[in-house]
Amino acid sequence: MSKRRSFMLIIALLCVIIFACACTGKKPDPVIKQQDITSEPSPDDNDDTTVAPLISNEEFNLIAIKYYTVNPDTFALKSTTAMVREDAEVTPSLILDYLCDSLEDESVTLSYKSADISDGICTINFDDSIVGISKQSAELEMAILDAASQSILDNVDGCKGVRLRINDEAYSTQNFKFALDDIYMDD
Repeated sequence: MSKRRSFMLIIALLCVIIFACACTGKKPDPVIKQQDITSEPSPDDNDDTTVAPLISNEEFNLIAIKYYTVNPDTFALKSTTAMVREDAEVTPSLILDYLCDSLEDESVTLSYKSADISDGICTINFDDSIVGISKQSAELEMAILDAASQSILDNVDGCKGVRLRINDEAYSTQNFKFALDDIYMDD
C-alpha cells in the first residue's frame, strides 16, 4: 500500500471515530492512552514524500488517582481509578468532573458550580442538581456527598476539610442542612 493510501486510510478512520462520537453525543475519552501509529513504507512504494505519524510515540508519564463513585442501587461507595498525566494539577474540580461523569454512566445527573480551596478547606458549591437527587433518596444524596468529599480529601494536596453549599448559599435540602461554614468532612 502506498504512503498516500496509508495516510488517507488513517484520516478516514479518524473521521469515522469523530463522526461516531458526534452522533452518540459522547465526548472522546479524557483518559490518555498511548497509541503506536507508524507509517511503514511498503516495498512497492515509489513515492518520495514522507508521511509523519499522526500520533507521536512519545511516552506519557501517567499516574493513577483513586476516587469514589456511588452505586445508585445499593448506595455503596465504590473505588475507581483514573489515569492522569503526572504533571497535571489534581484539583477539586478535576475530581468532581470524574465523579459527575461516573454518575452520569449510572443515569444520575450531578453538576456543580464551583469547587475552590482556601486555607486548606475545599468548598463544593453544588447547583440545583443535588436538590433533585435529595428528592430521590437521602441515602443516595449522602453517598454522593461522601464520595465527593472523601475523593477530594484523598487526592488534593493540602486539603484538610470539605464544606458544602448550594448556589452560593448554606447547604439545605429536605434531608440535610448545614450552616454556611460547617465542615462536612475532614481529614
